[in-house]
Amino acid sequence: MKLENIPEGEAAKIKHVAELTLKQLERRYAEAPCFLRGVHAKDHGCVKATFTVRRDLPHHLRVGVFATPGKTFDAWIRFSNADVLVKSDTAPGTDAKPATDTTPAIPSKPPIHGSRGMAIKLLNVAGEPLLPDVKPLTQDFLMINQPMFAFANVADYEVLSQVLEKKDDPSPFFQKQLTSSDPLVQQRAKVTLGVVTEIQRTLVASPVETRYFSAAPFGFGASQVMKYSAHPTMPFTAAAPDFNDPNYLRAALTKRLTSGLPDVTFDFQIQLQDACEVEGDVDVQIENACTKWPGENFPFETVATIRISPQDFNTAERRAECEALVFNPWHSITEHRPLGGINRLRRDVYLASSERRLRSSVE
Repeated sequence: MKLENIPEGEAAKIKHVAELTLKQLERRYAEAPCFLRGVHAKDHGCVKATFTVRRDLPHHLRVGVFATPGKTFDAWIRFSNADVLVKSDTAPGTDAKPATDTTPAIPSKPPIHGSRGMAIKLLNVAGEPLLPDVKPLTQDFLMINQPMFAFANVADYEVLSQVLEKKDDPSPFFQKQLTSSDPLVQQRAKVTLGVVTEIQRTLVASPVETRYFSAAPFGFGASQVMKYSAHPTMPFTAAAPDFNDPNYLRAALTKRLTSGLPDVTFDFQIQLQDACEVEGDVDVQIENACTKWPGENFPFETVATIRISPQDFNTAERRAECEALVFNPWHSITEHRPLGGINRLRRDVYLASSERRLRSSVE
């Protein structure tokens, strides 16, 4: 069954993006004591958690790491900003300035938010690994707080990587793509701009009080395809953030986990499509990472519970453990194989980035 449509020349583009990513890291951290991640460079904290499969899970959902109802995995969770740089969590807005006799009125500007991430690493996983040389075997679930990626495919991400090689400013990407002579490139760029605009408008007051999505598709056994999501289940407690605090998301997470409140819980949910149905629309449903699967057409089903107990993660030891963690959607068993061009790209680029990052810590 054909669930991917790999464009001609994609492997060369992926290799090029990996090379460009390493050049970006060399430029950013040439004078730094160690290299950070190529993306999601800033964490808000790494926490210990449990991931428990539903005890009453229906038989058709007992696949891969969900095969045994009631099974509990220990897990690491890293909350982060998706930005390539470590900077303020949100760019504060500005107040309006009225006109005077000598100056025109200046309208107010709202805060500019960023994409937020939640990466889960299940420990002591059994099964056939997709990356057999990477041990011990884990199952990683990587998510962002939007149901689609900003970049549709490897070709578009290569253009972005070329832009970022010189300077960490993505705006030339839009200048180039929106004026392309190819109408398909223009259309994808318009969608990308729409996703980025939505990201910048989306306020996250606390890392544990927002919903996260895989955005990209994954296998669910041999006959189904899934996307997944982590949905918070507890009442929101975070106060309105102070955007002048560059680390307000870490502050909110610290307060939530050290104030004597109950455990934080998320429902881990999946959307499913039959592989035979996807096969006729692979270019849209699989290969275009900007495609959203509407919930009304593909309802989310809860398959597990994530539980984060109160803990002090703001220690030097925990920060060091956090920085040493490596997340990759290809840290996976075969039943949950990543699908589509963006996932194929992530395999090689994340491996190259993590190898260079970890090597810098011992140089």
